[in-house]
Amino acid sequence: MDLVVEDIVVVELKSVEAIAAVHEATVLTYLKLSGHSLGLLINFNVAILKDGVRRFVLRHEEILRVTLSAQRIAENAEGVRHEAECGEKRRGW
Repeated sequence: MDLVVEDIVVVELKSVEAIAAVHEATVLTYLKLSGHSLGLLINFNVAILKDGVRRFVLRHEEILRVTLSAQRIAENAEGVRHEAECGEKRRGW
């Protein structure tokens, strides 16, 4: 993530021959993980700058789904850690 402007827009800057799917996926991943809904992918390697700008918008439901998934992962990790600690106590470690 190159920039976050006004805690609203995630900006990813590139200077590549052509924007690839991996660049777009990177921006979408940054949006999902950061909880932001608006992103710009800007490629400076173009003759006219406006041709190098791509805008991404995530709906609130998509952000919420990712947040809930992250919470479930954290809860599962806590449960596994708790089970491991209980197992150590039962074994007398």
